[in-house]
Amino acid sequence: MKIFLIPLLIAIAVNVIADLFIYNQLKGISFAKKALQRIHIALSLTLGAIVVAAAIAPISLLNIPAKSLAIYVYSAILTAKIAYSLIALAARALPQGWCRLTVNAVAVAAALGIIASATYATCHTRFDIDVRQVEIEFCNLPAQFDGYRIAQFSDFHLGSLGSDTTFVHHLVQAINSQNPDLICFTGDLVNSASAEAAPFVKCLSVLNAPDGVMSVLGNHDYGDYHRWNNPQEKAADRINLIRLETAAGWDVLLNATCTISRGNDSIKVIGVENIGEPPFHTYGNLREAYPALNDSCFKVLLSHNPSHWKSEVEPASNIDLMLAGHTHAMQIMLNIFGKRISPSSLRYNEWQGLYSNAHGQHLYVNIGAGCIGMPARFGAKPEVTIITLKRKL
Repeated sequence: MKIFLIPLLIAIAVNVIADLFIYNQLKGISFAKKALQRIHIALSLTLGAIVVAAAIAPISLLNIPAKSLAIYVYSAILTAKIAYSLIALAARALPQGWCRLTVNAVAVAAALGIIASATYATCHTRFDIDVRQVEIEFCNLPAQFDGYRIAQFSDFHLGSLGSDTTFVHHLVQAINSQNPDLICFTGDLVNSASAEAAPFVKCLSVLNAPDGVMSVLGNHDYGDYHRWNNPQEKAADRINLIRLETAAGWDVLLNATCTISRGNDSIKVIGVENIGEPPFHTYGNLREAYPALNDSCFKVLLSHNPSHWKSEVEPASNIDLMLAGHTHAMQIMLNIFGKRISPSSLRYNEWQGLYSNAHGQHLYVNIGAGCIGMPARFGAKPEVTIITLKRKL
């Protein structure tokens, strides 16, 4: 049995228990209740059959976006059923009367609220691009780069879009409309294989900035989550992904550095291959990319995983600005009284936004543009960050 079927079977078992409870709640002699019972069972059986078929269907018959959507819809409805069942079960401990009716009404409202929020997250929020303006001051920024604007985006996960270029087109337009000096992509262009990027090369090639587009690879860009026939096939896929990015006009930094000049001033843009904590593999080498880590040059580092900040960048270099992605804010971010809350914070100390230390070093974590796993974003809108470098007087 494939391992992904085990959680699915557990979910179906939980669903059956919830369905039995709901069926019992609908018991009665009235025609309306009997009709609701039949409709409920018919819908549950139909949805269950669809999700099982989606889970076991080969990719050749059903692509990843369709599979993800089927499982997501099933999960959302199951969550709503569980919420309703738990609240309605609690209502049974109350005496008959308005109090029990009120709690039952809350149960129905909770279930409907879950379904509504899940629908909004997948139909609206995951396509609602958030262009964030961030200004960072540096004491050592060369004068000619005062006001220099970098557009950062990250974690596209194009495999989750199939071949539909609509969202990618809108994001490219959003970036170009900001007229940045440089565009940086901080990894995870695909989910598991380079073929996912092929339909989007033409659209991505429209990205435009005076100093071009620079990118690095993320953990998903190495084919670690795909079954290959042999290591050579996996290595060839990575080469093909780099070829596709290059075909889009991007400069892929593989443990390498670019120099950007303005008059007599210059800055360095360093790009490392993925450097991550277990279970994520490390392919990058910062010292290979830039041996003189503590020289006097102003340096911007592109590194996919923000954990690289604490593990090496902060303790072993004077790199001025690091740009990262990877976390997605786990595609769930709530803003409560001005404070952003996400389950991502349980794993990463630096998971979203700007972080600075006493030495004047800065890290910015972009929460990404795409989706992996669930085709939804709860509050965590796709992000484009416009970072303006300012010279501190």
